[in-house]
Amino acid sequence: MVAQQDNYKKSGFVLAYRNIRYQGTGGGNPITDSGIVQLSSISFNELCAYDKPFFLAVAHIFKCWINQPQTNALGILRNNKLAGYGVMRICRSGYKIGPLFADSSELAERLFLSLKSSASEGAPIFLDTPGVNSAAIYLAKRYKNVRSV
Repeated sequence: MVAQQDNYKKSGFVLAYRNIRYQGTGGGNPITDSGIVQLSSISFNELCAYDKPFFLAVAHIFKCWINQPQTNALGILRNNKLAGYGVMRICRSGYKIGPLFADSSELAERLFLSLKSSASEGAPIFLDTPGVNSAAIYLAKRYKNVRSV
């Protein structure tokens, strides 16, 4: 959060990159993809092992996200192994998608579309992308109803 950056600095954190927030609308045709599963169906150990390169010390947070009301947490499988996951949760206005990680841009897009389609039709959705992740920015921009905010 930009407003908290000074507090993070006081705690010893250093800014690695900026995020860009994109806004679009929810809804769309549901994705029929046999590789997409509820994240709660994945063992917690497998989720933590997949997630370790992204978040070194906060695996316990997923127990809250996976079962939180008004949250959709999805995983995507490749060769019966977790190859990505995404979480969409309700926020003050609409829904926020994040985190969203996948082994490829194609898998990330399938997760994004699955999450997007599960939001109420026309509801605002938000996706925060790292400013250094060109594939994530491309994903956000390729949908005409998504714009930077």
